[in-house]
Amino acid sequence: AGAILGLRGALIDQAAKHRETVYAAHTHTQPAQPSTIAHYLLAVIEQFERDVERLQAAYATTNRCPLGACAITGTAFPIDRNRTSRLLGFEAPTGNTYGSIATADYMLQNAGCVGTALAGLGRFVQDLLLWCTAEVGYLRLSDGFVQTSSIMPQKRNPVALEHARSIGSRAVGGAASVLFSVHNTPFGDIVDTEDDLQPAVATLFRDGTRAVRLVAAAMGEAEFNRDRLAARARSGGITLTELADTLVREHGLSFRKAHGIAARLSSALVAG
Repeated sequence: AGAILGLRGALIDQAAKHRETVYAAHTHTQPAQPSTIAHYLLAVIEQFERDVERLQAAYATTNRCPLGACAITGTAFPIDRNRTSRLLGFEAPTGNTYGSIATADYMLQNAGCVGTALAGLGRFVQDLLLWCTAEVGYLRLSDGFVQTSSIMPQKRNPVALEHARSIGSRAVGGAASVLFSVHNTPFGDIVDTEDDLQPAVATLFRDGTRAVRLVAAAMGEAEFNRDRLAARARSGGITLTELADTLVREHGLSFRKAHGIAARLSSALVAG
């Protein structure tokens, strides 16, 4: 969660710089409507904020002390489970002693939160890598986050983002493996949900945190090419929706007719 908030901070700083940087927003990988880089980044930020909320909920589920459940049926010794929970820093004790030993849903919840966060991060990184290509040229990483080629000195390979994608993908795979490890296992005390599973959860958290921090560091020093973004926005016909809306609002046409007029204009522009 701390790493995600760090990435959020880096993206907020970028969004503040690009509130008026025109960007041709895409749908289905094609230019769609005019927007700004800030609009795009704030959408990503909002997603990350939900990821933090999910992690907070997972933490609340996990932060329960099983001490006193013993092997599965509790203990006859007169312990105060609330007191031991407080002394050990937990929010409260777990409830049912059988469930304290048998359940693994808290680990699945944590793994699911990490997998969801990294799936969203991966989609963002995929856009960034496309924007770093010479053909698109929207984004430029600073020298510390790119790598030249062993034989091609002109190359500026965005390897920091590639590493983040790879590490994040490994963590997403780890999240899936946690689910599959628990699936169809007996509801009780078994190795599948204990010794072999908990290290896998720790590993996916470690890899996920690394991926998020790497993207945050790269985006902290990245630069957007305002001129290239504006030029692409001018050439994509992305204001034709507004043309259709204007025909409806100011000339009383049905949207079907207005849409058809705008479409024919688009075809004529493409034809030259």
